[in-house]
Amino acid sequence: MMINAIEHNAIPESQYSKKGSRAIEGVLVKVLFFDYLRLNKINGAFAAMDLMQCFDRMAHPVSALCSQRLGISKNITTTMISTITSMQHYIRTAYGDSDSSYGGDSEQPLQGAIQGNAAASPMFVAISCVLLQFLQSFVQGFYIQTAITLTILSIAAVMYVDDTDLLVSAKSHSEPIYFVIKRMQKSIKIWRKGVIQTGGALRPEKCKWVLISFKWTRGKWRYESINDNPAKMFLRNSNGNTMELQRMGADQGLTGLGVCIAPNGNQVNQIQSFMDETPGKEGKVASWIKSIRSRHLRPYDVYLSAFDQFLNQSNMFYQPHQYPHPKQNKWKRSSMKFYYQK
Repeated sequence: MMINAIEHNAIPESQYSKKGSRAIEGVLVKVLFFDYLRLNKINGAFAAMDLMQCFDRMAHPVSALCSQRLGISKNITTTMISTITSMQHYIRTAYGDSDSSYGGDSEQPLQGAIQGNAAASPMFVAISCVLLQFLQSFVQGFYIQTAITLTILSIAAVMYVDDTDLLVSAKSHSEPIYFVIKRMQKSIKIWRKGVIQTGGALRPEKCKWVLISFKWTRGKWRYESINDNPAKMFLRNSNGNTMELQRMGADQGLTGLGVCIAPNGNQVNQIQSFMDETPGKEGKVASWIKSIRSRHLRPYDVYLSAFDQFLNQSNMFYQPHQYPHPKQNKWKRSSMKFYYQK
């Protein structure tokens, strides 16, 4: 199914959970979105949506139709879904299996693709294709025009499996910030409607958003704080109760796909995530230094992995054909002492 979908360009570019794409590419799009707003001083908004039990809440009729849309035959979807709905589930512990079970009710069958099913992720990608097109048809998100070919790129969301981020930018410098806030609220509302129709649900308590706007004083700009513009976003939970989404400042990092990104471009939270050490668990930097000192790799190999690419690009201090070994260069020897001293 996935191969057929990729060959026919049926998976939107905004979905990075496909062959040939990586999660870090979705992170790069978000970084470039923040950079574009900052460099051009255009207002915008960003919202991180959190899905609840995405694989366990996929409605079977929607899963079947979306899978058939990407080339799966009706017989295959019927066979798999009928097998899932007729399964009886037992709980196994160290003391044995439970006597009672759940599932297997034909009148009220359990939904979802069950955990461990290899087809669960492709089925959710098939559903996300419809969700992204549904969102794009109702919401004008982030539009950018390329400099050379003048191609207009339209991005309403960045998605990797169930990790979804909504993007909205002002249409021009003169568009009031109020319209940006209104379109972001509409985008959140439309996304919730689409998710509910597929059997899913959002968790407002884990959703976050940030408003990116600028304030000018005597020709100098700065990001508007939450006190400058106390705008709010609202979202209904699975019980129908309206909840206010947590708003982040432009200087606060938002963690997504393993990377902590701050809209103003600072790396404080990302670096802190590397340095933080929880009880019984080393930080990433401490673990990296420990592995180096344990001599799993030669110091020369570690040095090349850290500095070779940078020095080749700068072409200022290091020429491989001139300095084939670090002992032939004093600058390299001094830099290595900083990392390998005990």
